[in-house]
Amino acid sequence: MASSTIFKNFTIPIEKKSLLLIGKDIISDKYKAEVEEIRNLIAQGNKEAASEKKKQLLAFTPSAVFTEKRQMPFLEMYSGFVHLDFDKLTPEQLHSAKQKISEIPYTHLCFISPSGNGLKVFVEVDTEVELHETAYAQVMQFYEEATGLKADEKCKDVTR
Repeated sequence: MASSTIFKNFTIPIEKKSLLLIGKDIISDKYKAEVEEIRNLIAQGNKEAASEKKKQLLAFTPSAVFTEKRQMPFLEMYSGFVHLDFDKLTPEQLHSAKQKISEIPYTHLCFISPSGNGLKVFVEVDTEVELHETAYAQVMQFYEEATGLKADEKCKDVTR
């Protein structure tokens, strides 16, 4: 199973873990209290506090394992996963897109973002790190056409 690096404060690598186990942790109640707090702050209109709380969540790099920093010189292993991020969705778009994406056989993992109005999607690709951006563009186009939604292009970066 492909591995990822888990980061504290987006910069400090603390653990290597499989994407499967990361997904299980996210879908379980492990982070439920933190995520509910973020969503409650957003619902109260306190986006700044919600943003600060989101920064306190652990982050992970689904496309690669890194040693010291989330930078290409510190790449230890490419996982072969592309990460798509669909943001600022209405509740209807979120429900519809999650259902469509979950039915696509290429989808390895799909979950609702901590904000509650986005989707994180992970797709395994058969390529090397040098062609990651090309694979990302192809996967992004396929999922955008399948959902009718626009994905965040920043996720094409292996270090994100």
